[in-house]
Amino acid sequence: MVVYWNKSTIVLGNKLRYRGTLFWLRLRRAGYMVYRYNICFIACIVTFVFCQTIFSNSTNSRISDIKASGPAHGRILSDLGSPSSNALVVSNIAPCAIAASSGGGTGDFGPEMMNDGREKGDCSYHWIRTQDALGRKKNAWVRLDWNEKVTVTNMTIQTTECNGSCGDDSKDPLYIDSGRNLGVGSVQYVGKDGITWISDGEFVNKTGDIEYSFRKPVTTKAIRIRKISPSTQCKGQQSNPVVFEWKVYGTPACK
Repeated sequence: MVVYWNKSTIVLGNKLRYRGTLFWLRLRRAGYMVYRYNICFIACIVTFVFCQTIFSNSTNSRISDIKASGPAHGRILSDLGSPSSNALVVSNIAPCAIAASSGGGTGDFGPEMMNDGREKGDCSYHWIRTQDALGRKKNAWVRLDWNEKVTVTNMTIQTTECNGSCGDDSKDPLYIDSGRNLGVGSVQYVGKDGITWISDGEFVNKTGDIEYSFRKPVTTKAIRIRKISPSTQCKGQQSNPVVFEWKVYGTPACK
């Protein structure tokens, strides 16, 4: 069989061959672009993982440095991701304050016993007079003053249980009769003007040690607890409550 090729057939063949070549070139170019973008994508992933690892190691190192610097109460007031800020560790700042009260024990039982760093088991305490000479209730208070502004978050007041403590009987000079716990009080702090007392909250009829958290971190130079008295849930003396140690957590740490 003889095949005759005319001019139109040859032109059609050339067009098909051109388009096929053009399609092949575009396909190769598309493959190259996919390959190049995959390489870029992989490079970005590797860079991200590397940077994340470096940042994580740096943060862990800073936390380790903070832990190694001394005991802390467990909270850090800072943004560890910000290189411009210094981490502030919340600690007991009561020992660097001046303790005072409305009256009561003096000498070995004076107000300074409340923040001398000696724990409840040492039986080092201050007692606060809550009645006058006629046995009438009086507005008793205790307070702490700092020489500079501090930021406080929470506090612990070590006091007696409902029962007696620190000795077997009243013949012991350290003996504390039952019913002398600090179970009621109103918490205040000095405002920005250094004069006005601002109420934060209160605790009522607590037994055992008092755990109190301020509504929000408070910056001040003094705090106090007013209208203090033993808990009515305790039987016994019901006057002259005892404070073994008053711990206030905040910043900056005592120097």
